[in-house]
Amino acid sequence: MLLASQIKELGGEIGLDIVRITNAESFPEAEKHIIESVEKGYIPENDYYVFKNISKRPNNLNLNKINKRCNPKSILKRAKSVVSVAQCYLIEEDDNIEDKNLLYGRIAKYDVGNFYYDVKLKLKKIVDFINQETDFKYKSKNKSCYISLTEKPIAQRAGVGWYGKNGI
Repeated sequence: MLLASQIKELGGEIGLDIVRITNAESFPEAEKHIIESVEKGYIPENDYYVFKNISKRPNNLNLNKINKRCNPKSILKRAKSVVSVAQCYLIEEDDNIEDKNLLYGRIAKYDVGNFYYDVKLKLKKIVDFINQETDFKYKSKNKSCYISLTEKPIAQRAGVGWYGKNGI
């Protein structure tokens, strides 16, 4: 069985709903789209991943940050592939409230659990599996809190989803 197939199978076994793999080439169309969105005012001026600092000067655009977001090899120089995963965070709601006099409310489903942490642990299991199955010790980086890659173009290229209404 190919390693890619084994990775996808493992992803299903550990609770990931979708596991796809794509190449680690850059996303020039995404870089162009981000720059156009900034120029049109669609991205707020305090967006850390696009601007150097909070300022209203038009020359404050940080093209280096945008390029890094659109190039997986800016984070891992020898990257060959990017694993894109999806996990549904839809959970069952308990609408049976026994004491109607108690205060109660609703919490957004994505806020009920620590889904990002759960996915991060599952991705670690995938990396450990790859290292166990191959002679080469692979490195991985989760940069969501430092410099994030453009998730939607990666997901689209990998076949996880598409741009558009109710897409990704």
